[in-house]
Amino acid sequence: MMLLGNKYPWIKEELNAVRTILNKVSDSASEDIRNEIKNIIHQEDDLLRALLVILASRFGNYDSDKMIQLAAIVELLYLASRLQVTGFIGYGEMYSHDQLLDRCFAGDYILAESMSMMAERLHKEEVHAIVKCYKQLIVREHHHLSQRFVLHNSKRHYLKHIEARSGAILEMCFRVGAIQSNSNDQVIKQLSRVGYHMGMANQLIDDLLDMDHDEELMGKTLGINIKEGVYPLSIYYLHRVIPEETSRLLAKKPIREKHIRRLIELMYQHGAIDKTRLLVQLYTRKAYNEINMLPNGEYKQVVFDTASHLLERRFLSEIKVMKLT
Repeated sequence: MMLLGNKYPWIKEELNAVRTILNKVSDSASEDIRNEIKNIIHQEDDLLRALLVILASRFGNYDSDKMIQLAAIVELLYLASRLQVTGFIGYGEMYSHDQLLDRCFAGDYILAESMSMMAERLHKEEVHAIVKCYKQLIVREHHHLSQRFVLHNSKRHYLKHIEARSGAILEMCFRVGAIQSNSNDQVIKQLSRVGYHMGMANQLIDDLLDMDHDEELMGKTLGINIKEGVYPLSIYYLHRVIPEETSRLLAKKPIREKHIRRLIELMYQHGAIDKTRLLVQLYTRKAYNEINMLPNGEYKQVVFDTASHLLERRFLSEIKVMKLT
């Protein structure tokens, strides 16, 4: 989000304030837990969730101090869930047993700090609203874990799977910010839909990038999600065309790099990647259409720029950015 911060200095200023809060969270933790917290904050340094909370709140009665605290709490709750998820599923060869335990405890520590911040800084009704959203996030993360190594039998099934996680998270961030700033009901609904479509498109883009990126530049291996049993939509499309070969390759345990590269090669050959790209375009256009219906003004443009920054990545060069009306 650095480019947005350069264009809108107030974004940089407020995200820096959020970052300061996050960096203080681990001050009293043990060294191992403190290191895990610092690592996850560094990995998620774009502060996307916090940014969406702040942006949504600008459409209502904006209170900078309150919304920075709220944005930090939402970001911390998200980080807690990410740490706990990696601890539970193990992430294969990425972490040692001790590191997995440290990540679980670090997630618990962040959750406790978040609860303390909510008790000190938010009203009872606001705490209830955030806790409700966090409970929904946990349910969706559990659903996500339950679908590992599951080959979805329909496109709808797969979309419901990522909807329960990626679409819902960004939708939640926009909704929390808009509600807590007392935005009107129509704006809350519109921002929620923007977040949902952005989240869906963003997850599909991440799936595509997992199968086509510069490994040295990105610092991770091709097809890592497939290896961890998180199958992209392109796998479903491929399975429809060549079910026996797809199932045979996925049945390899552990699946090797050569099998993953073969799957990716087949996805390109049989148009599975192109079909996923088309769906990305659909959700991207839906997000832009919802943004166009927001009240006119500076913050409408900022939401549009945020969506463009997030979604206009590789695989989308053919999409013509829609102008705000």
